[in-house]
Amino acid sequence: MEDWLTMGKLKEELLRLKPYRYALGVLALGAALLLFPSGETEQKASTSFTEEEWLTEIQRELSDTLSRIEGAGRLTLMLSVERGMQNSLARDVESDVQERGESLRRETVVISQGSGQETVVITGASYPVFRGAVVVCEGGDRPSVQLAVTEAIAALTGLSSDKISVIKGNVR
Repeated sequence: MEDWLTMGKLKEELLRLKPYRYALGVLALGAALLLFPSGETEQKASTSFTEEEWLTEIQRELSDTLSRIEGAGRLTLMLSVERGMQNSLARDVESDVQERGESLRRETVVISQGSGQETVVITGASYPVFRGAVVVCEGGDRPSVQLAVTEAIAALTGLSSDKISVIKGNVR
């Protein structure tokens, strides 16, 4: 009998909280999400590319795209880079005015992540600047294919058409 009384009181309390059910649900969901680690730092580290890996991946994706152009057939793509990837690092600048002149001291800003790990603060990044492209493809002797491939590379890399060469060749 006591269980029925407790259940009745519980029902009354739940009915009293009914107008707040959505707010309570959001709070419960938020609390549940806080219990799970995001893993964002580890994920970023695992998806970062070296410059060579980045260039290889870009060439592969661009080759796949270009090979779908009608008449191009199988192809090989080579991109040359004028300037590599560059990161802009946050710097802490201190100036000291002395009798003989002004001296500046610049230090790269570093964030400590605990356990002796430190990370530099990156304020910006620039991707490599391409110098030129060579495409060797089965349909490289046809002007329509040359034009389509050149326009596609120019659109995706920012290269001007005079820096792109499309040549007919045997592709393995």
